[in-house]
Amino acid sequence: MDDLDSYKAIEYHGTRFDLILLSMLDEVAERWNADTRRFILAGHSGGAQFALRFLLLHPSRLTGVAVSAPGRITVIDDAWVWPRGVADLTTRFGIALAPRELSGVSVLLTAGDADLGTADLEAQNDPSQEGFGDSRVERLETLRENLEANRIDVTFTLVPESGHHGNPTLPVMQQFVAGLLP
Repeated sequence: MDDLDSYKAIEYHGTRFDLILLSMLDEVAERWNADTRRFILAGHSGGAQFALRFLLLHPSRLTGVAVSAPGRITVIDDAWVWPRGVADLTTRFGIALAPRELSGVSVLLTAGDADLGTADLEAQNDPSQEGFGDSRVERLETLRENLEANRIDVTFTLVPESGHHGNPTLPVMQQFVAGLLP
């Protein structure tokens, strides 16, 4: 299978990638007696899309989430359906939005300040992103505003003189994760 993108929206043709991750964590807990009830999730680009959407569905499982340079975002807005908004979470996933749990998760939003390329985002021609911005930085700013409007504390960091490739945000994400560890 050459499909490298379907996980980003959490569900694809009946496959729930969030549940696959949770199943993997259950296996880790069983095999190595590890406490996997809460964890830190980080992702860059497509992985950031997954991490953000996992946060919206399973905040009680997360201590923190690092979202780095997503090409597409999902906002907390009942006016729009998934993946643009959260109006249909209960019917689509059997999960209700949990604002109290969301506010308890440490959130990092990061990108390179020069991650302004629009060609790849335009090529996706995704109407679900209309009005969110033309670049990853603009979309991340839209996401920050949305999360903060929903009383979720956000650490927002743009890495100077950095674009999208080579994951220039990795040191920022590593520092964020290290700050959450006991």
